[in-house]
Amino acid sequence: MAHTEPRSTPLREGSIAIVTGAIYGTVHTLSGHPLDNVKARLQLDTSYHSLSTASAVRRMYRTEGLQAFFRGCLPPLWGSAVYRSIMMSS
Repeated sequence: MAHTEPRSTPLREGSIAIVTGAIYGTVHTLSGHPLDNVKARLQLDTSYHSLSTASAVRRMYRTEGLQAFFRGCLPPLWGSAVYRSIMMSS
C-alpha cells in the first residue's frame, strides 16, 4: 500500500483484517441471500413461473413471511464470514 501512516503491530493489523473480513462476508451474504432465494423460487417452483420478480416477492412474503427470504442462510453465512476473514488477513 502506498500510504504514509505508521503501521501498528502485525498482530493488531491481522486482527483488524480478520474482523473486517468477517463483517464483509456477513453483510455480503445477508444482502444477497434473499435475492438468491427469490431467483431459486422463480426457477424451481412451477407455480411461480408466470410471476414477475415483484409478484414473487409479494407472494413469498405473504405466504411465508421474512423466513422465506433467509431460509438456508446459515451455512453460506458462516462460510462467507470465515472465507472473507481469511482472504482479508492473508
